[in-house]
Amino acid sequence: MNENINYLAFEPRKWQADKNHSNAERTMITDMCGGLTEVFCLGDWHKNWSQINSPNMLLKKNTDYVFTFWLNGGENDRFKETCKLKIYFQSDSENPIIFKLNRSYIKPIKYNSGWYRYEIPFNSGDSNGESVAILMQFAAMDAHCAIMPDKPEFDSLPDEDLPDSRIPQRHNIVFSEGYPRDAHWSHLVFGEDSNYRNPFHQSSSLASLIAEGFDLNMALEDLPPQEKADVLMKIL
Repeated sequence: MNENINYLAFEPRKWQADKNHSNAERTMITDMCGGLTEVFCLGDWHKNWSQINSPNMLLKKNTDYVFTFWLNGGENDRFKETCKLKIYFQSDSENPIIFKLNRSYIKPIKYNSGWYRYEIPFNSGDSNGESVAILMQFAAMDAHCAIMPDKPEFDSLPDEDLPDSRIPQRHNIVFSEGYPRDAHWSHLVFGEDSNYRNPFHQSSSLASLIAEGFDLNMALEDLPPQEKADVLMKIL
């Protein structure tokens, strides 16, 4: 970290689940260095809003800050999720600054073991007094995500290569191996010799699958056009 920068750290114990969107829990996990770290997990695979709020913070006016945290997940394989950070200013509470944390809208500072380290810069703005009141909020929908505080020991972690851009969903601690083995794109993660695949990867006869009640249209309806074409090429 640069000692000349005003850093704000994510501190799970100080954050609370939003009362109106409380599908979130604070829990301990094993972090990338093998220690126990408290994180906030929020979201699900359905269209339910999940939000957590920071405490009200008083910052120096007209001052640059950087908010740091690590993020896991926050994407589904249908490209229809929401995962974002919002910063509300007391002087204009109806118009927060919004930072989209999915689909590479914002480049992470580091990547390691499925976790993305973010440094979010913002200016506290002006006010009549010496301080500015702000509130931060993480919001997720249609995807699980976990938010972890930064720790000094994480500085020594190697910056790994980002996952293959063709993988439509980020690594997620919900899955024991980081990704679902039964997804139509699982071969991109686990290799072509994986024994865990959807039925249309395992069978040489599409007709037999349809006879058994397999609904191909439903299975493929949410795929982007190119991925749908790729799957059809494999099974037709």
